[in-house]
Amino acid sequence: MSRLSGPYPRLILDALLLVLLLIALAFRALGAGQGGDFCRIVHEWTGMGFLAALTLHLYWNRRWFSSLFSGKWRASRLLGLVVNTGLCLCAALVLVCGLANSRHVLHLAQLVDGRELRAIHCLAAYWMLVFSGLHIGLHSRMILGLVLPRPLPAALGHSVAAILALFGLWAASLRDLWPKLFQGFSFDFWDPGKPLVLLFACNLGMMLFFAVVAHYCQRSCSP
Repeated sequence: MSRLSGPYPRLILDALLLVLLLIALAFRALGAGQGGDFCRIVHEWTGMGFLAALTLHLYWNRRWFSSLFSGKWRASRLLGLVVNTGLCLCAALVLVCGLANSRHVLHLAQLVDGRELRAIHCLAAYWMLVFSGLHIGLHSRMILGLVLPRPLPAALGHSVAAILALFGLWAASLRDLWPKLFQGFSFDFWDPGKPLVLLFACNLGMMLFFAVVAHYCQRSCSP
């Protein structure tokens, strides 16, 4: 089990979580031309896969929860607590509301009023995108250390971060992220004339914008 929970299997699991989240966020565009039921079936099974992967992720990282009551609380650790708490809360709302509103996997939708649940589900999903990006940013040094054979030169690293942040801001404007986060606007339309890969790039870019923000916030908090 120790081999399975080493750094690279964890990185693969985290990449799977990211892919599943991106698929879930794009479920309407993925089902264009296939009908509403097809969209929902894919979305629900993607959610079930995300739940399974998230459960394993939490199990592998269970020591983080047990360490909350020990050690000193510095600014960087408080930042991690806020981000992880927000991510856990959003994930819980997304999964609970999604499971309760399931039509094809668990068949629970007929037992509840799905309108309010869908609204909470959508709002929590957008905030989960934000907190997922922040979470990635707090672990960016570890991720880059595993992926890159050697550290990037400082100037190149800052330049790449700036490009990612600017693209993420542009993507947030294109995808109306700010109204969705703060005004309860949940309608998510994607022009079928635009390439689907751009939608995935925009959603990933928004996450990476928040990852860059968290990375530099953590750097400023570090002694």
